[in-house]
Amino acid sequence: MFVHTSFAQDELSQDASSSRDLAVQDEAVQAELIWTEFDGADHLLLHSQYQAEQWSQATTIYSGNNPISGPTLAQLNDQSKKADFAVWTEQRGTKTVLMQMRRLDRNKWQPATQFYGGGTNNFAPFVISDLLGNTLVFWSSSDINRLADIVYTVEDDGWSTPRPLHAPNEVPDLTPAAVLNPNGTIEVSWQSYDFSAGSYVTKTANVSLAEDNSNKNNDALKFIDLVNLEKISLPNFLPRQRGRFTVFSALNKIKRAVVRQ
Repeated sequence: MFVHTSFAQDELSQDASSSRDLAVQDEAVQAELIWTEFDGADHLLLHSQYQAEQWSQATTIYSGNNPISGPTLAQLNDQSKKADFAVWTEQRGTKTVLMQMRRLDRNKWQPATQFYGGGTNNFAPFVISDLLGNTLVFWSSSDINRLADIVYTVEDDGWSTPRPLHAPNEVPDLTPAAVLNPNGTIEVSWQSYDFSAGSYVTKTANVSLAEDNSNKNNDALKFIDLVNLEKISLPNFLPRQRGRFTVFSALNKIKRAVVRQ
């Protein structure tokens, strides 16, 4: 089973050392956690696995001089291989780009490469795999117009050109998240500023790469509404910020889970 759940995040522009951490559970006894830290010299991307009721020692899978934030992690629904795919935001001078790493068949992580660098700002990515085995990445980007919009790209035979998720508007749209629905569509939610409310509100949209892909891998998938992961204690080596864990609300944000039979 794997579960997508987002942790608390501060904006990169406000605090470059802050992070949005992501946990993914792909077996009944295994979970994965990815997060960022700053050790005073380098900006680090760390990874840990939960198995046999304990977390493995944190491992640095990427380090660099540029501030990084907002890592997202998913297991891909490609049955030919067990692949982990991570995407995060990295500051490059006056712009932000998206970076990526893969790990095939649970072996070593491959070297990091740039995922997308168009426009001036790309941040808060979220990666998910659909029932057809396609991988989709959603993020906030100022590449489409002046203010940030939610855009996405699809990996099939290579990555598609990023496309907007919603109609153009004159407000910032931030922090997308996605879940896989039983009918095979992907439900995306994000924060959009509402002038009448004077605050950010949640917007949603559905994405489907086929008219009906619910029969794909249907025998191998069963959906449940909620999985309680609070029995899995967060590791004590996670970074603390302002005297509290940055991941304080993580396990209460689960919306869907997929159980592999």
